[in-house]
Amino acid sequence: MYDDLKKELERTGLTLRVLAQTIIKTDRALLPPAILKAMMAECDLHRLHDHVPAILEFIQKVETAPEGISDGTSRFRSEKRLKTTADMLAYIQVHIKDADVNLALVQRRYFPQMQPYALNAMIGRILKQDLRTIREDVWNILFDYAQSIDPVTFPEIAHPEPTHAPSKAIYAPKMPDPDRRARTVADTYHDGLSPDLTEQRIFPPNHRDMENHTLPTRLKNMRYVVIDDHIYQRLHDERRRTRVSVRRLIKGSANAPPSLKVHTADQWLNGRVLAAEKGLLDWVLDAYALLPDADKK
Repeated sequence: MYDDLKKELERTGLTLRVLAQTIIKTDRALLPPAILKAMMAECDLHRLHDHVPAILEFIQKVETAPEGISDGTSRFRSEKRLKTTADMLAYIQVHIKDADVNLALVQRRYFPQMQPYALNAMIGRILKQDLRTIREDVWNILFDYAQSIDPVTFPEIAHPEPTHAPSKAIYAPKMPDPDRRARTVADTYHDGLSPDLTEQRIFPPNHRDMENHTLPTRLKNMRYVVIDDHIYQRLHDERRRTRVSVRRLIKGSANAPPSLKVHTADQWLNGRVLAAEKGLLDWVLDAYALLPDADKK
């Protein structure tokens, strides 16, 4: 039995450490934590005890290592494919495409057997909805990789601090001039945001299949919300009222969140994406609300 495992490791080119890392990523419940820890330390095969049959069954799904490749983390056959849902599209758009994730690096590290730029092309086809399924192992690795890098955050507002403060002195920041603040708000939201749409270019809301649509726990934990019918109609009403496109709203506003992309907001309006990060969605709705009616400009 140990000899069989040794032969499988030689056939696939995997080390015990790499095998353990792959099990943790794809089927963590397969082995107890103590066994996975021992494998990560490149333990003797005899320390695996009664878990060898389960490990053998797992490693037999790995293809034989081609010449010149010693890392087999991505050579697992994955026949299971997942249907690309609206939530997955939203996640890929914001946390992979808009976040400029280095897909070439991901491919080299996890999918060396793919043709050059194949992963990038796959993501492009998924976002265009030309490809409506994705391999489960590809999705899992993309999701975990995006989670491992710095999350998309908004810059914090800097609070004034005293350059020097006596021990008993009370620091009171200088209040801004109300008139100047009013001009700043007006300049930020109104300057250059004149209507750029005609009535003919403003299309009505599209039909969306919202039946039984719920957010998975992962997206809820990331502060995503469903773009329900009320919010969807409000987005369209604000665009029609102001006749300002989301492109002009985002590109022409000085305080637009850096992570808010025009393509993302467009997908909210055309109904292709049914969920959004709450902070980004709130910013768009609030920015529209500050604009006057098109007829009053």
